[in-house]
Amino acid sequence: MTKKIKVLSKDEVTTGVDQFTSGLTQYLGELGLPNDQVLVPVNERQRVITNIPDVIELIDSDRKSTSIYLSKFIAACGAGLFDAALNFIWDETVVNLRNKVARFDLEYFYDSVVTDTKRRSKLKDAEDLQKIEEWELIRGC
Repeated sequence: MTKKIKVLSKDEVTTGVDQFTSGLTQYLGELGLPNDQVLVPVNERQRVITNIPDVIELIDSDRKSTSIYLSKFIAACGAGLFDAALNFIWDETVVNLRNKVARFDLEYFYDSVVTDTKRRSKLKDAEDLQKIEEWELIRGC
């Protein structure tokens, strides 16, 4: 059973995003904080929001249901915080890479990535992938 994603019209997206932007910008100003150039322009957010359903539809439902960082990515894009959105998509990428390594050959991965024998002796199973730095994960993959 597949659900059809409701795609908002351009006007619905623009109205909702405009209201959010105005309210948040005003709130930041009332707090005495910078409020200019904090959020990405509405038309750029709208472009992302209208394209997301086509991309998300390509992800299988099991993976989709555990992709918390994709949800955060979409929320950040809608809010106009593209710099934060990049962090969330990076986090989702790291989670997926760790999962792929765990399904592949952990022993080979650990042997290839960790050259310090003392450190390597402490890495045994998939849970130990959390001990691998992101740069090491990328290099190993």
